[in-house]
Amino acid sequence: MALLQLFWILTSLLLAASGSSSAVMCPYVCACDIIKMIVDCAGCKLSRIPHEMPNGTRYLVLDENLVTRIDYKTISRLGPWLRGLSMADNLLERISNDSLSQLRGLEFLNLSGNLLSTVPRGGLQRLSFLRQLDISRNYLIELSRDSFPGLSALQELNLGENGIHNVQEGTFINLPSLIKLSLTSNFINADPTGWFRSTQLEELQLSDNHISLTSGIRKWFGRNETVDLRNLFLANNGIKFLPRGVFLGLEKLEVLDLEGNLLRVIKEYDFKGLHSLTELILDNNAIAVFHVESLCNLPGLRMLTVSGNRLKSLPLDLFSLAERLASQSTADNNQSETAEGNRCQKLMKPHQSSNAISHLFDFGFEPLREIITLNLGNNQLRRVPSIQNVTSLRILDLSYNRITRIERSTFKSNTELQEIYLDHNGLVFLDYELFEGLQSLYTLTLGGNSWWCDCRLVWMQDLMWSEEQPPWAENLADEIACSHPPYLNSIMLMEVGMETLQNQCTSLSIGVVLPAVISAWFVIIALLVLQFWFRRYLMVRRFAQNKKSNFKYDRRRKLRRRRHGITGAHPYSLSAKFGQRRMSFPFQRRRRSYREVTTRTDDRTDQSDDNKMEAITYV
Repeated sequence: MALLQLFWILTSLLLAASGSSSAVMCPYVCACDIIKMIVDCAGCKLSRIPHEMPNGTRYLVLDENLVTRIDYKTISRLGPWLRGLSMADNLLERISNDSLSQLRGLEFLNLSGNLLSTVPRGGLQRLSFLRQLDISRNYLIELSRDSFPGLSALQELNLGENGIHNVQEGTFINLPSLIKLSLTSNFINADPTGWFRSTQLEELQLSDNHISLTSGIRKWFGRNETVDLRNLFLANNGIKFLPRGVFLGLEKLEVLDLEGNLLRVIKEYDFKGLHSLTELILDNNAIAVFHVESLCNLPGLRMLTVSGNRLKSLPLDLFSLAERLASQSTADNNQSETAEGNRCQKLMKPHQSSNAISHLFDFGFEPLREIITLNLGNNQLRRVPSIQNVTSLRILDLSYNRITRIERSTFKSNTELQEIYLDHNGLVFLDYELFEGLQSLYTLTLGGNSWWCDCRLVWMQDLMWSEEQPPWAENLADEIACSHPPYLNSIMLMEVGMETLQNQCTSLSIGVVLPAVISAWFVIIALLVLQFWFRRYLMVRRFAQNKKSNFKYDRRRKLRRRRHGITGAHPYSLSAKFGQRRMSFPFQRRRRSYREVTTRTDDRTDQSDDNKMEAITYV
């Protein structure tokens, strides 16, 4: 009896297996997953939908084919089971009203990358359970109020990369469940006032359009309605300025993307009303002035990116005013200084890559003790900023700068460092003590520097050949290439002999001492020349002072003589005294009087030299 029962059980199992296998017929060009009930016919160059479809198919993928129309009979047979249909990148020009009418359980429909010029409203109106609809990359031009009838359950709608330039007010009013809407890469050139009335949108993508943003965003949703918007993308719209109060009423907004616009100034009231904002993206604008007060309205800010702008100075007060700021990016700028701050204690990921920062104050990052990631790549730093007090730092990126030397004690306090990027700088050598206490370090990049292969790099070569090398030294053999001396240029450090490295230190010492001696002689000569000219200057100054005092004394003496009528040893006559004769003034050269002298030679020639000449003077 037991054997008979076992026989009937095995027979029933075989019949069930044979029956199910006959019911499942996968098209020979497609791939079928019987467990998940997925039929994948993507990229098979099909011109029509295959008739042989397994019963119970839930997801049908027909992407990248040559299908020109949707066959009603083939699709309707899958109606009771089909939940997802993807026909992206085909040749569909239109969809008939009844082609999708039997797919009433459909939840996902992808028609992107086709040739549709209008929304197939007739074919969509019976899809009451549809949640996701993608009609991007088509040729849609305008949207009317009846473009999406009957889609009461639709939550995500993608209309990006079309040619839409005209949208009637209330177009999306029939989509009460709509949460996510994408209109990126269209030709919308006006503010979408009233477009999203009676919707519960949480994410709105309007990037790559021509929206000038001249009105408040709350008007887009209606005046008296609560705005649930959380993510707003307005990148690459040519926005030149932010009107006052443009974001008022968006209390729930968390992400704001203004990348790729023409903003020049961030004013103190630009972000007023965004109390829940956590991410602010301002990359690739023309910002030259950033008012720190603008961040006072963003108490919940976690991430700020300001890369690709024209900032020349970024004060760290920017961080202290938003005390809970968690990620900061200021890449691709023209910053010349980063000034100090004093209260930012919770900054987690400051990112300042691709700027022109030429100097960071030594105490610039000391108040930011909680930094985990510090990215200063693609700048013009010539030395490593002081990060000794940033003990929680784990990732440090200083690549693509102009750093030529790093002191031994730079990372002494940063024992939590795990990744250090120093590639593409101007480093000539490094000391092993720089990394000696970094027990958590596992990534170190040193390629693209100007290494001088001498005895100072012997420790690197030892690590390359060591069997117990630390994790961060595994890539040194492939990265360190010599740049100096010239005869070792472009040769890998691992290929240079140990004796060659040791011998380079002797020539290096000569090359260092000789310029130092010459420089000292030049300094001494310069000091001597400076001393000589300083003495000359003192002499000229003393002579000028004496000349000035003598001139004043002579003038007073002449004035006294004139008052008493005395010139030389002779008194003035009364007529001269009262101006009848020309008088001698202080600045007029006095005429000199000469005496007549006649000489006579004695006849006697043999007299002494004292008596050879006798002069008789006649006055």
